[in-house]
Amino acid sequence: MTKAFAAALSVAALVAAFPALAADIDATSKIAAVTVFPDGAIISRVVEVDLPAGATTLVFKGLPLSVDPASLRVEGKASAALTLGAVESRLTPVDPARTASEAEAQIKALRGERAKVAAALEAHEGRKAMVLRFAQTGTDRPGDKAAVLDVGQWGAAWEAVGGALAKANEDIRLAREAAQDIDLKIRAAELADQARRSRVAPERAFTVALEAGAALKGQLTLSYRVTGAGWRPAYDARLTTAEGGKAGGLTLARRALVSQRSGEDWTGVEMTLSTVRAARGTAAPEVDPQRVAFYEVMVAAPVPAGRVRSEMVMRDAARAAPGVAETAAPMAAPAPVAMQKVAAAEAQMESDGYQATYRIPGALSVPSDGSQKSFIVQSRDIQPELLIKAAPALDPTAYLEAAFINTEDAPLLAGEVTLIRDNAFVGRGRLAFVAPGDRASLGFGADDRVKVARVPVRRRETEPSLLGSTKSDTREFKITVKNLHDFAVKATIVDQLPFSEISTLTVEPLAAMTPPTEKVVADKRGVMGWTYDLKPKEEREIKLGYRIRYPSDRELTFQPAPNAR
Repeated sequence: MTKAFAAALSVAALVAAFPALAADIDATSKIAAVTVFPDGAIISRVVEVDLPAGATTLVFKGLPLSVDPASLRVEGKASAALTLGAVESRLTPVDPARTASEAEAQIKALRGERAKVAAALEAHEGRKAMVLRFAQTGTDRPGDKAAVLDVGQWGAAWEAVGGALAKANEDIRLAREAAQDIDLKIRAAELADQARRSRVAPERAFTVALEAGAALKGQLTLSYRVTGAGWRPAYDARLTTAEGGKAGGLTLARRALVSQRSGEDWTGVEMTLSTVRAARGTAAPEVDPQRVAFYEVMVAAPVPAGRVRSEMVMRDAARAAPGVAETAAPMAAPAPVAMQKVAAAEAQMESDGYQATYRIPGALSVPSDGSQKSFIVQSRDIQPELLIKAAPALDPTAYLEAAFINTEDAPLLAGEVTLIRDNAFVGRGRLAFVAPGDRASLGFGADDRVKVARVPVRRRETEPSLLGSTKSDTREFKITVKNLHDFAVKATIVDQLPFSEISTLTVEPLAAMTPPTEKVVADKRGVMGWTYDLKPKEEREIKLGYRIRYPSDRELTFQPAPNAR
């Protein structure tokens, strides 16, 4: 009769004693399933047990140091009554012979190859010596005049000797190069073996005390959390524009980039991805009282001149460091082929009120060398809203954007997006975190058939009168946007007015300014937008202007401000 049991064990209870005369059994386990979080992973190992009646200690050896002992859990099922006892975490030294066996085998093979090359080199050098001796004495004994070559045979003899000598020299050169290469490989393998021996870390082992009422068979699952593993999202966004500039559709494919350096390879495992960040805080932080006081000017101690010069040099070098601009070359659209479209396997999503999990189909393998594996999680078709957007104060280019609502139960995590418009690669962007029900927007590159220009019209500074102490600075700009398409487009122009939080410094818009359709864009104070439905070949003009009044004895400065109303 089969009896199932499940137990959650914490390594905090390490003080419990094992039953007397308990037999130690090494557990031959394998990783069956892995749940990967953005900042860690839960490993599930399965072991088949065949236990005698009485007390037994099951030993799990060779686990990596990245295991969190407090996360250890054991559960399973057995054919008879089985009781779990204490669980103990141990650090065991690694057998040097076991860790060095692979390196020794590699070095032995290289030395054998080196011996073969040395034998070949010796043979080539012997052949060269024979050719040189023949060139000096001929084939007969010295003094034997009967076999002296005629003058007509000298050319053939020279050619034969020269060719043989050239061949021998070339073989010797190649053999010496091969010997040098093998010597370098042997030296590198020896150094790597020495470094590995010097940094061999102990392994972690877990012991589980078991008490069986009778001989039984069962299956136990050991699960634990490891660090050094995680996944991050990436996206492929393909936008197709239909006739008349309308959105033909947006295909958003979600990928998972998984990598790990936990210390053990994941081979042929069932993998599940979770959106929960296990290493993040579990409760809201405590808010401490805050006191406000007047700022007191502190007199700093003098700094040595040498230190000042060093800091200036470092700061100048940091400013002079060039940035790396990523340029993407457009890919040619593939030629149409009359074949059936290949369907990518997608993960099964499960979502509740607090997390989403994705079960990747098939058996997967991820080595512990940090290499990155990419898996398709989900792909869906969206009907987006297209918009032309420009910020001419910073860049006169008009950009095409596709906006959509996240209608899924799971959020879209922040990640890099590969952007493809009408089968042409247009670049890479980034998608911010999008909760279910929120609106997202992706940029798909420049639209050269929408022209945007921003030019200054007038700037006038008024000096104070004899009795006044305030002067003014008036600035006016003209923004034009023109639709050169043969179809209507929706365009948004974003610009700004400076704002002031000082009572003696005021900013007022001019009466002739074009009223914005959106007075505050994205909760950014002073940032406004104008949105128009432009007909084919239609042009709109926007007037932007403001007047600044401030004391005549002060100078103006324009500073960035936080994104707040």
